[in-house]
Amino acid sequence: MANNYHGKTILGELMDDLTIDSVDSTQAVFVGKQTGGNLWVEIYCGTTPVVIEDDEVLEFYLQTCSSSTLGDHEAPISYANAGGQPNATGTVAHDATDVLNADEATYGVYIKAHTNGITYTTGDLIAEIGIPDTMMRLCGHEYVQLKMIETTTVAGTIDAFVVARV
Repeated sequence: MANNYHGKTILGELMDDLTIDSVDSTQAVFVGKQTGGNLWVEIYCGTTPVVIEDDEVLEFYLQTCSSSTLGDHEAPISYANAGGQPNATGTVAHDATDVLNADEATYGVYIKAHTNGITYTTGDLIAEIGIPDTMMRLCGHEYVQLKMIETTTVAGTIDAFVVARV
């Protein structure tokens, strides 16, 4: 897939009008071990407005893996890969509520609404996350997926793509 969206080359789609309470991307996108620092995940409002009420939170986190199997992904920096060091051991740090721990928030976006909330309409760019070149290579990871965490009253749909910038 190499379509254009907002003037950028799309390498793959992570979310297609995905309802916010769905939590994770429905696809993993192959990006290779060396991204050259030119690959980004761009997150847009889908066909249903994204509404974040006062004091509510919407979070997105980049996860990577060496296979396209959804759910096997981890943050590029986690206890499991000790910052990409070869032969590191450990366990990916998720807790029972599926909330990401601090070590996994390295490649993420945290959006908290204050007075009057936040509303995005169809096509609005919500956030972008750079795909780390060195960490992908050190971890031996070739695929990315996007994890989404929201508080109970956040509503709407999301489109998310991996795009190349040259």
